[in-house]
Amino acid sequence: MKALWAAALLVLAGCATAPPPSLVAGVHEDIKYDMPPVRPAVRLFAPVDISHDGVPDWHVDYERQGMAWCGTGGCTQKLFVSRPGGGHVLAFEEQVRQFALRLAPDGAVLDIEIHGTNCGLSGVNACHRSFRWDDAQGRFIEQPNRQGDGRLAGPLFQTVPVAGADYPPAVGVALSELTAACERLGGKYEGALVSRSPDLTGDGRPDWIVGSEYSGCIRRGPDGEAAPVGESGLRIISGDAVILSLDGPVHAVDVATAPATFISVTTAEDCGGYDQEGCMETPYRWDAAAGRLVAGTPVRGRSLWPE
Repeated sequence: MKALWAAALLVLAGCATAPPPSLVAGVHEDIKYDMPPVRPAVRLFAPVDISHDGVPDWHVDYERQGMAWCGTGGCTQKLFVSRPGGGHVLAFEEQVRQFALRLAPDGAVLDIEIHGTNCGLSGVNACHRSFRWDDAQGRFIEQPNRQGDGRLAGPLFQTVPVAGADYPPAVGVALSELTAACERLGGKYEGALVSRSPDLTGDGRPDWIVGSEYSGCIRRGPDGEAAPVGESGLRIISGDAVILSLDGPVHAVDVATAPATFISVTTAEDCGGYDQEGCMETPYRWDAAAGRLVAGTPVRGRSLWPE
């Protein structure tokens, strides 16, 4: 895994400082059961400047701890960013193959290359994602990657894990509805159920997608073999409202538009593979007057391809 650094994002020269003890203690908890010898957690930390508030932010590189923290998707990396009033927020946590911070006109940008399944491809394929630091929201926001591609296919990559306790109430309601519908069919709703989505309504806040091609209504046989039971469905939540309901769960989000465009993908036998045509895709854009996402003209999308 390569960690690339823009000089402007390194901590100010000559500023000798140490990471907060609370952050070091948390990383120590991560590594304390690794194969001995377990060396001091502080050695995994490096100061960086993301929030530009004069307080060091911290990059934690678990590759330095050894291969226990690495796999086909690269090595675990974390970023902690200082916040107004003190303290740091966990802003990134994931395995990556490449990891680079750079300066852009609108602030710090994180460029990563991750496991190909995050782009709906295979593990050997590259998947590039880029994120801009938004200080008002205190988190990284999706943007087109360095190759200029804003289409987020595959499961929506989450820069930090999102706990169920952080879901808005409307997300819990939608999840309960889909779960109950599945149970009425004699199945169990399983898989990647909830994702925090890029802003689809232009209000500057993230939205939520309940359901994906990686979730489904499943009935399991005596041997544990899974069989799908009907469509799993999909809901998009903005604030406390459902702004789109669909039967088909396969989708992508394009962050090259503002607000982002939701894309519903209709799969069929003649689409979706490396040597096949692209599937039919319906773009949905926010209509403020209607208070919902409105469908555009369906088009034949692009097929998957290996790099």
